[in-house]
Amino acid sequence: MTRLHFAFALLTSGWANDVRVEFTDGIIASVTAGVASTDADERHQLAVPGLASLHSHAFQRGMAGLAELRGDTTDTFWTWRETMYRFALTMTPDDVTAVATLLYVEMLERGFTRVGEFHYLHHDRDGSPYANPAEMAVRIAEASDASGIGLTLLPSFYAHGTFGGAAPHAGQRRFICSVDQFTTLMAASRDAIRKLPGANIGIAPHSLRAVAPDELAAIIPLAGADPIHIHAAEQVREVGDCLAWSGQRPVEWLLEHAPVDQRWCLIHATHMTEQEVTALAGSGAVAGLCPITEASLGDGIFSAREFLAAGGRFGVGTDSNVLVGVADELRQLEYGQRLKHRERNVLSGRPGASTGRALFDHALAGGAQATLNPDGTTKKDGAGKPIDSYTMDDVTNLARVFTGYDYDQTQNVPTTVPGTTRVVSNTTFARLRAEGKKAFVAYIMGGDPDEATSLAVMQGLPAAGVDIIQFDEPAFNVFFDEVKDWGVAALERATGKLEIVLARIVRESATNILKYAGPGEVQIDLAVDDEVAHLTLRSPLPTTPRRELSSSRTGLGRMAERVMGASGEFSAGEVDGFWVVSARLPVV
Repeated sequence: MTRLHFAFALLTSGWANDVRVEFTDGIIASVTAGVASTDADERHQLAVPGLASLHSHAFQRGMAGLAELRGDTTDTFWTWRETMYRFALTMTPDDVTAVATLLYVEMLERGFTRVGEFHYLHHDRDGSPYANPAEMAVRIAEASDASGIGLTLLPSFYAHGTFGGAAPHAGQRRFICSVDQFTTLMAASRDAIRKLPGANIGIAPHSLRAVAPDELAAIIPLAGADPIHIHAAEQVREVGDCLAWSGQRPVEWLLEHAPVDQRWCLIHATHMTEQEVTALAGSGAVAGLCPITEASLGDGIFSAREFLAAGGRFGVGTDSNVLVGVADELRQLEYGQRLKHRERNVLSGRPGASTGRALFDHALAGGAQATLNPDGTTKKDGAGKPIDSYTMDDVTNLARVFTGYDYDQTQNVPTTVPGTTRVVSNTTFARLRAEGKKAFVAYIMGGDPDEATSLAVMQGLPAAGVDIIQFDEPAFNVFFDEVKDWGVAALERATGKLEIVLARIVRESATNILKYAGPGEVQIDLAVDDEVAHLTLRSPLPTTPRRELSSSRTGLGRMAERVMGASGEFSAGEVDGFWVVSARLPVV
């Protein structure tokens, strides 16, 4: 039996002090508040329940940024979809394992301890089934096992290009199944997760666009009492096409023609009439909201206030996984409602209630129903419940969960306890802290300038003394850095943390080196005495003349502002055939 002790823990009854949780094989034996810790306890500072990301397409994490360049026509969900199809055709089983494992670790770090994987990338690149029809599902299971996240596998049935049984798009060939093929796929997928602790399975008819009525009726029995997820009413065009096909809107059609109940999760359900909102809330189904993806794709804003007023239930999912985090999804959900209604604290529910807590509680219950408890019941703290919590070594990290702000992770290390006996923790940070050392964290932007270069750089970093490699994608680094940098210099001056300034210079310089440097070695030197820290980065001259690189692309202006804002000296330019970035900062 494993014993965890938390100085503070959020239970269903509210916040409690000195909480001990005992569990065996991932199942809680007891929860006791108000008890002192002992040497037999594994101690943590704070715990909140882990949430489920109830809707994820893991492979799409690998394409984050590829659709952030404007096309020749107006960009919409439908143009994004074409990019996604092209990307999906490139993915190998090994690619899926790698991308999904990275994604699931990110989810664990940001408060999600379970994932509902809406899985439709089934076949080989030419559309033919693998020897094991569930080969890609096996890879998803491997990623879950490697990361420690709980898995609800949702194999998706996808047969048509649009309403009325139209032939599928060529880019959809890896998704397509007949009813018989899907039945075989489901059996193989059950085998894929059979030995995975805490895993379960449901079914996911993709959408009314992709599934004909007779096919929907044929596959629903495969679910039994397990979850059933379906995309519905995400796009205005989808609603119009459904009306043209059936005379009804997607949610309206499902509620009339399918046995929608507490097993069901309708993903998005963005565009509903008042009657549909009320009827969906009354069905007991969960609305699976993906606020960041819905904003990224320009879907629209869900009728959340009206849905909750009618007694509806919702959970949140990360969907395209362009940005991953509990706080990010919940904040986007509430802020979308504020923009829609031009009010504040829209989803708090009652006077005096915390908006953050209300959102968290709704997402916790809805996510559990959509992935673990299709009967709609909410399990209480105590014996028999799977342990699924997100823990922090420092109380200040609570703000990271509810606001998404990234504190210095060398001081605040997230650990996760998924629905298994495994405790996932940042062992490298823990080891270095125990040794009294700082971590050397290198930042690398994947795929830039190309995959081979990124891979070679990553493989060489450990030998260069790097402890942690932070891997990022281009689009949202570029998009959000401008936003984050408001007030960064003020923060650095206020905290006096030399490491923050130096780390950001290395990070931005590394990005520039990957983008623009010529072939050859890169040299990074850091000399520190009692008065001055001198950082120098030398790289081969850019293949593109420096005069053609705007400051918005190179980030040199931002680096200079940070250094001078900390009373330092900054320079960047050509020296003896190299591009040299130099920063001198006072040691305070």
